[in-house]
Amino acid sequence: MTPSATTPPTPSTATAPTAPTARLTVAQALVRFLAAQYTERDGVRRRLIAATWGVFGHGNVAGVGQALPEYGDVMPFHQGRDARTMGDLRVALAEARGADTPTCVYVETETADTLSGAPGAQAWWDVPVAETATRPSAVTAREEYDRHVSTRRRHL
Repeated sequence: MTPSATTPPTPSTATAPTAPTARLTVAQALVRFLAAQYTERDGVRRRLIAATWGVFGHGNVAGVGQALPEYGDVMPFHQGRDARTMGDLRVALAEARGADTPTCVYVETETADTLSGAPGAQAWWDVPVAETATRPSAVTAREEYDRHVSTRRRHL
């Protein structure tokens, strides 16, 4: 059977344009992917995550600490330089609560404690409900977490 106007193209007859291959780390691909996500509300199209903010400590979990500044042209990144700049977090959270778009805050998880013998972040994650939550179900979940966290055995 020869291809015609009514026959869909097969891989051997289709001529798809080829895009250059981009070699990226997972973190770079994630930042580029998030930068390309949009949402629409009331007829207004906005980026899903407008920008990121973070303070980096020891190490570089999954390369995110490198990828965010590298792709600042497509995903604006605001970096705190030391622990004192964490005071800006209170202001950022207040602004995020008033925003009508999602907000992403990246916090480096490698600390002096994990460098001294505890497993790295790739082996131990403990991400509870935010202490700043205001929704009643989230507040209840955080209270339960706080009650039970001291009974856990760390770094087995």
